[in-house]
Amino acid sequence: MRITSKLLVPVLAMSSLAVLTLPVLAEPIACKGLAQAECTAKAPACKWVNGYKTVAGVDTKSYCRRSTAKAK
Repeated sequence: MRITSKLLVPVLAMSSLAVLTLPVLAEPIACKGLAQAECTAKAPACKWVNGYKTVAGVDTKSYCRRSTAKAK
């Protein structure tokens, strides 16, 4: 099987992109599992989400998550 340049360029571009994103994907999530006081202390990187009831009537517990806000 002969590899043409039309096939090789996209393959190399995608593999380069995958290598560049690996450190971001490997970064540990520092907010998961924290108590409310610890979570709010790590603001703005972490955000506390209060528990709520879904439309289906299922109660969810409060939890800490990584903030989606961009740093200024």
